Amino acid sequence: MEQGPNTVIRLETALNAAARADAVDGNVALPGLLLQRMPPIYVADRDGRFTLVSPECEKFLAAAFGCRREADGSLRAPDELIGIFRHLDRGVREIKLRQTVQTDGASRHFRSFHLKTEDIDGGGYAGIYTDVTLEAEAVIDAARSEGRFEDIIRSASDWVWETDVDLNLTYVSSRISETLERQPGSLIGENILALGVFEESSDGLSGKPDLMASRVPFRGRIFLVADNRNRVRRVALSGVPIYDDVTGAFAGYRGTGADVTN
Repeated sequence: MEQGPNTVIRLETALNAAARADAVDGNVALPGLLLQRMPPIYVADRDGRFTLVSPECEKFLAAAFGCRREADGSLRAPDELIGIFRHLDRGVREIKLRQTVQTDGASRHFRSFHLKTEDIDGGGYAGIYTDVTLEAEAVIDAARSEGRFEDIIRSASDWVWETDVDLNLTYVSSRISETLERQPGSLIGENILALGVFEESSDGLSGKPDLMASRVPFRGRIFLVADNRNRVRRVALSGVPIYDDVTGAFAGYRGTGADVTN
């Protein structure tokens, strides 16, 4: 759901209207049930006291900031939120944050959205917290997998590389930058054949450009490259053509290499 000032204002207006209906007709059970199912959402007045807070939000505030209701039943915003309110008072239109908290013995990740509410009960502040734990854990797992992948290729080969259809590099492993003494980012987009030349082989095949143009796998071809100190490195390069899974069109090359200079 796209979140913005109107979202919070409409939501609080609807809940307050429903709560008033519930007070008139005791048989109306929807407001309480609806509030129980609401995501962590709050509305606070200018003094920092909550005028509306969903049960999930109250649970979040207790876990994240140790908030507890006072003797009169009121609940006041923690110092962290008061700081956000002061930023909003200085003209910041909206504030978006990410936070990790421990609840029920597990880490949960939240993305929050905070703004001023000028049009409700004299103005105040409102916010919504969105649980993004599954999204965050997926990113963390992907980073771990990427780390494992990097460890494996570092132990298996000096070079791991990939190009697009024009043979411009789209991925390089860290060992390539170490060999060439260049930052990995500076290599992305550079044509792999601009890095060096293939050495003529005893089988009479020329590595540049015929071997690449034929779009066939190659293995152990000596590729001569110069590092930043103009020292020529000999890299045994191997590669295979890759094709689009849907169209079957040629998409580039993917391969490995080993520095065999010594």
